[in-house]
Amino acid sequence: MSEVRIEEIHEDTERQLFEALRLELPYHKDTNQIECTVTLAGTTPPATRHATH
Repeated sequence: MSEVRIEEIHEDTERQLFEALRLELPYHKDTNQIECTVTLAGTTPPATRHATH
């Protein structure tokens, strides 16, 4: 697997990665914090590899 810099990838690829990793980033306005949750499943490695190539 290769390194991916989120700020440098195309929006469509970013969306695919968020979906493949089931990435959730809810913002909590009252504390000014973001919570990061990633869910890994058996299909995660192939899906992320597809999104980044």
